[in-house]
Amino acid sequence: MQHDHEPDPTFVEHLEWQIRSALRRRGRFARPVPGTAARAVRTALIVLLSLLGGAGAVVAAERIQDAREKVVVLRRTQLELEMATTRLDFARRELLQVRALAERGVATEDTVLSSEAELAAVEREVRTLRLVLEEVELSGQPARRDLSAPLVLGRDFVSEHLQIELQGMQRGVDLARVRLDYAQKLADQGVVSSTELRGERADLARAEAQVDGVLRRTDLRGAFLRGERSAEQVALLEHQMALELDRRMARTELERVAESLDQARKLQERGMLAGGEVARMELELRMIEGQIELIELELALVLEKLGR
Repeated sequence: MQHDHEPDPTFVEHLEWQIRSALRRRGRFARPVPGTAARAVRTALIVLLSLLGGAGAVVAAERIQDAREKVVVLRRTQLELEMATTRLDFARRELLQVRALAERGVATEDTVLSSEAELAAVEREVRTLRLVLEEVELSGQPARRDLSAPLVLGRDFVSEHLQIELQGMQRGVDLARVRLDYAQKLADQGVVSSTELRGERADLARAEAQVDGVLRRTDLRGAFLRGERSAEQVALLEHQMALELDRRMARTELERVAESLDQARKLQERGMLAGGEVARMELELRMIEGQIELIELELALVLEKLGR
């Protein structure tokens, strides 16, 4: 018997789905910026020693610094791997528990999907860190992921990283398709709007774009190893690919927000939505448009350098 003070199960399932969808879409276009403080300190040290002790002091300082850096990089990677392995064990146990709850009707399908996605992400992180550790142990240098990185004692770590990345992206496509099917089921029940359904379709399109991006980078890596592209060309082409992927994903997001804005304006006209929500979506739309403009400007510069 459903009492008035008890939440409707369908409503709860829809609310959970909305919260998880919003969290997945947060911060899509943020780019990590690598720090340069360590390199700056090392450079300053070498310059100072060259002034005080000549070339011999510089060589000795570089060797000491390199040895210390290898120890630090190795230990940092080992610690990261240990922590990731712990998270992996936890994610596996959590997925088993969530599946058991789902079989009893306590957990929703979206909860299971989220746990599966978390497990896949941690598994990929562990595989990546293991590969990084192997490379550092062999080369004595920080691991390199750029497409023009040399082989390490005949081993192509970059291509191995790309393969791990590709498998992860393909798993992301599979999960995005399952989520879309799940959202369609909720839409058929009348608890998910067409706007929310379009959001899931946009997520699938982004996941497919990421797979395409990894495949293109893999081809470019092969071209470099075969001597068909120079390191400078590879760097520019990789930058071009990254910008084109960003533009493709931004355009997909632009379409989703534009459709949502159109729906929101109709609801506002009928007095069913506050004006503040429409203003927020208009601002979001303008920000994405500005981002696309900046991407295209940067892309034009890259193409100019490539002589296209």
